[in-house]
Amino acid sequence: MWQSEPTDRMRWLADGCKQQKKAWLLLRELGLLSYLKPFQATVAGTYPLGLITSLSDLDILCEVRDHVSFRKHVVTRYGVLSKFRLKQRFKEGLLATIIRFEYHGMEMEIFGQHKKVEQQTAYLHMLAEEVLLRKHDWRFREKIMELKLQGLSTEEAFARELGLTGDPYQALLRINPD
Repeated sequence: MWQSEPTDRMRWLADGCKQQKKAWLLLRELGLLSYLKPFQATVAGTYPLGLITSLSDLDILCEVRDHVSFRKHVVTRYGVLSKFRLKQRFKEGLLATIIRFEYHGMEMEIFGQHKKVEQQTAYLHMLAEEVLLRKHDWRFREKIMELKLQGLSTEEAFARELGLTGDPYQALLRINPD
């Protein structure tokens, strides 16, 4: 649904709300999705869903087989950007490279893991959240936004509003998209 190339599938960003249009413009200006195309770069999270707050960052997921080459690739082009930082950690048993920086006031995060983007947890959360937003009326979206503005993560807001118990990140993965 949300593909890495600036095609018609990305029109939601170019034609979206003010924040989505800004994200589209900055992505194009940076050439980020084109530059990261070898890694199947895909925008995910709050921007595609239109659940953007002042604390939202723009999330780009990547499939990374060689973390050393990936780091070098990204640092070479974007390492000079404001607030650039890179870390690695294990997430769900797999090494993840997480790169953050700011560009024209927008926080961006590139998350790379040796897993297809469509199988990464953040992508699966986004799909589940999209299904839930479509199943409920506008009041549900408003309540999610209200909870996010109170400081909850998107996943925590969905879990609270739906009365899901346990770890909200795991609970969202158990939702049947049909």
